[in-house]
Parts: sequence; structure tokens; C-alpha cells
Amino acid sequence: MVPSTSQFLQYTKKATDLIAWLRSKTMVLAMLRDVQKALNLANPSQTQRVLGVIRAVLTRWTAHYLAFRCLLDLRTTLEILVKQERDRGAVDAKIVTGDAASCRKAKQIMITHIGPLAMAVNFAQAAHCRLDEVLIILGYLMSRYLNLSTMVTSTDDEIGIRAIIDSLEKCWSKSDQTVFIAAVILNPLYKAKPFAQIRQFTTASITSSLLKLWQRFYSSPPPESLCQEILDYLQDHGNYEGFSEWAIGEQNAAEAQRERPDPLRMYEGICFQNQPLSPLQTMAQHIFSICMNSASCERLFSLFGMILTKLWSCLGLTKMLDLAELRLHLRDEYMRRGSVKDRLRRPRHIIPDPLPHQNQDISTSPTDEIVSEITSDTSEFDFIIDENSLNSIAEALGHQSTLDDVEDPTDTFTSQFEQITLQQLFNFLDNNWTKLTERIGMRSLDDELEFYELVELDVEGEEDEQSFDDMMCSTV
Repeated sequence: MVPSTSQFLQYTKKATDLIAWLRSKTMVLAMLRDVQKALNLANPSQTQRVLGVIRAVLTRWTAHYLAFRCLLDLRTTLEILVKQERDRGAVDAKIVTGDAASCRKAKQIMITHIGPLAMAVNFAQAAHCRLDEVLIILGYLMSRYLNLSTMVTSTDDEIGIRAIIDSLEKCWSKSDQTVFIAAVILNPLYKAKPFAQIRQFTTASITSSLLKLWQRFYSSPPPESLCQEILDYLQDHGNYEGFSEWAIGEQNAAEAQRERPDPLRMYEGICFQNQPLSPLQTMAQHIFSICMNSASCERLFSLFGMILTKLWSCLGLTKMLDLAELRLHLRDEYMRRGSVKDRLRRPRHIIPDPLPHQNQDISTSPTDEIVSEITSDTSEFDFIIDENSLNSIAEALGHQSTLDDVEDPTDTFTSQFEQITLQQLFNFLDNNWTKLTERIGMRSLDDELEFYELVELDVEGEEDEQSFDDMMCSTV
């Protein structure tokens, strides 16, 4: 029986809507591909193929036919996918349809899964992100996702949470852990409270770590007064008596102004005017002055746009990454060595300066003089190595990158916390530090959300009084 024109148009519209919906869901397309691969493995004697969903061009009737034919060929795959989703149930379903159900599912995922990551990114993108904030954020994320791993019922959620936890541990294992932990300890709001009660956080171990850091930072033996100053700081004695209460007052003042507490401002309250800083205060100023933000990543995206131009449109991904990474490393090296201004101020002469006049020696021929000059210049070029040259910096960075990729269990880093994971490092039973971190982080997110709402605000304002001449009125 041949269908009528109305039925044909009705089913055509349904097929077109289904194709448009499938094409807009990349996860569904990936699931369709996985189902077809599984069918190919189960039936090796049949034709091995993986079909896609084709969207027809409006003015091409052949494209409509091929799109509908491909959709019919995918009927078995779609039925298998629908059956799998029904067997998973409403809780573990990957495909959620309906406005109310999808809204609840999206809200749950945003709050439980994406919320902590958004707060961590907001910390990292701040104008000045300190070392202690980075480590506290890592501990906060570990605490949240460990709690979430005990409550999930979906296998996919468990895999995702485990991947996040493993990524956090990997980042921590490759960091200079002693400096990060010293930054948290030197923050008077935390000291050693967030950490677990293990051997590395006894008073003797903390003092020993800070003394070694002084040696690393300043390449000189630590002052004799530093050891006693560390004890006074940890025990609130001597010049640091009442320092904890002062820090809490500074924290409340910063929160009242909707700002992050600044440890450097807290240390200013115990400094004597017109007097040099004490050794511990000098170390704290050095550590808290290190900025750990994501400005370099944003700069990398800008470099991609500058490299991948119309003339270099066929540049491969690997080459583009290598060029951008090399340029960033060169910039960091020149900044660290303080030679950026010198390089920018290098004179660039279109016409070279004339060579100084030299009196010729009659005893030597011009040919011998030229040969001697070439030999001397060549020998100087061969044996004098410029540390700021491109080859030297690239070779040093390449060697360092190779060492970072090699996971040598016998390699002893400068940190005594190298073998301690984040799960062992923090005291997750004490939630005071996690609440403080969450309160500060959520406040900054709320401020950013208010700014977005203010920018996108669209209200009726007062009409401006405008006067037009005759020509403008006729045009309007």
C-alpha cells in the first residue's frame, strides 16, 4: 500500500527531527558508534562498518534519500541503545529526556561534580593566587570527591570521580611539595591544622623543613634566631603572642570587604616600623609573593592564534604546540634571568656602523690579516657558549622535560613529603579548613555571577531627548 502524501510528510518530518536530535548529541553519537563496534566484534563474518548519522541538504533530494536510508540501517543499533538505557534505570541513565528530568539531572551534576572544579578554577584564575591556596584547593577537591565516591551508584560516575582523584594525586606527586606545605604552615589562619597528625608535622619536622628551605632560597646557612622564631610562631609565644587573634581579625575585615584574606597583610601587623624583617617574616614574604595563576595558559591560547595564521593554516598540531611551548619557555627563561629589557633594547641598525679605522701593519699581508681575523672569530664562536642563546635554553629545557617524564622510583626529590599522597596528607575529619575554603571560593563565584548578571541586564531605561533636523526626520 502506497502511503498518502500527508503520511509521507509526517514521517519525513519525524525522521528529520530524529536526525537533527541525534546530530546535536555528541554523546549519543559516541554510544551509537560503540554499539556498532560491539556488533562487528560479535559478527566477524559480516561486513565490518560503522555508520554515522547524515543530515540532508535542503536542496539535494539524493541527500534526503541517503540520510533516511542510513537512518533505517541504524534501526537495529538504535533499538539496542534504547534497550540499554531502559535496563540502566532512571538513576544511571546516560540519556535523560524531558525538561523536568533533564533539569534535575543537570542540576545534580553541576552541584556535585562541576561545582568544586569551578571553584578551583576561579581560585587559579585570580589576579594573585598563592601557593597555600593551591594546596588547600587540592585538599578541598580531594575531600569533596572522596565523599562523593562513597555515595555514587553509577559506574560511570565512579569512573569519572576516580579519574579526578588520580589526576589530583599525579599533580601533587610532580610538585615541589615542601614549598607548598611551608606556605600553608606560614599562613596564620591554617598553620598545621589542615594536615594529618603524622611524623612529618611534628614541631621538630616543621622546623627542620623550614630551615632547609632557607638554605634553598638564599644559598646561605639559616640565622641562629630562625629556629627559636619558628617555635614562637607555632606555639604563639614571644613576638607572635596574640598573632592568631590578629589574623582572625584581618580575615573578618577582608570578608567584610568581600576580599580574600592576605597573609602578607597579617604579617605587617607584627612588624616593627623602620626595622628590617625577621628571618621568618622574610621567608613568609618570599613564599607568599609567588603568584600561581593561570595567566601562562591564557597566554598560550593567544600564542596559538598568533601562530596559526592564514599563511600557516596547514601547520600540524604537534608543530604548533612545540612552537608555542618553546616560545613560552624562552619568555620564562628571559624573565627569570632578567635579560628581557636588554633584549628589547638591542639596537637595530638598518645601515651598520662603519668599522673603526685600523692602521695596517706593513709586515703582514692583507690575506694573512683576513685569515687571522676569521680564525679568531671562529674560535671565539666555537668555544664561548652563551647561556642566553636559543640553543642553550632549548637544550636545557629539553633535558629538564625528559627528566620530568621519567618516573624513577629511586629519584629523591628535595621534599620529605614525596611519598605521601593527598589522602594521607590532609586531616579530612576536621572540616573547619574546608568550610573556610568553600566560603571564600563561593563568595568569589557569587561576585562573578553578579557581574555577569549586571552585564547581561536588559531593562527599560529613560528615553533620551533627541532632536533631529529636517533631513534626518525625512530619513527616519
